[in-house]
Amino acid sequence: MKKLLFIFIIYFMLHLQSCAATWVQVGDEVYIDKDSIEYYINDFGETQFDKKIYWMKSINIDNTYQQIEEGIGKKISYILAQRIVDIAQKKVAVKSCVFYDENGNSVFNFTNRDYALNWDTIVPNSNGEFYFELIKNPRYLKRMYKKQQLRINK
Repeated sequence: MKKLLFIFIIYFMLHLQSCAATWVQVGDEVYIDKDSIEYYINDFGETQFDKKIYWMKSINIDNTYQQIEEGIGKKISYILAQRIVDIAQKKVAVKSCVFYDENGNSVFNFTNRDYALNWDTIVPNSNGEFYFELIKNPRYLKRMYKKQQLRINK
């Protein structure tokens, strides 16, 4: 019985760790979950090593989502977007997106199938290129996280 309980506790601890997000601030109101970065698995279950997928959080401070708010009739506090970057082509697409209100409730969401992805070219010397480099080389994102944690813990 003790052995079964021990196995259950270990499984539960590992499961909690894999579900947690570790947000790194990469812009004024933009965060990337450093633990979500992985190679993209397409709709057919094939791993695409030239693409990476990750979660990005954007806080709605300056009414960026006003047009969407008017369309759904609800105020948006922040969004979580699952984005795909094509490392070889230097392009980005949104796979799925969830919009949240100030209470953390989902008010709208969508998911794109692979055939419906809208690939945008990453503009040189832009925030998009900065995010692209962080996803391409996650060690930079990990360094940013460590520095942010040092500032918080001072």
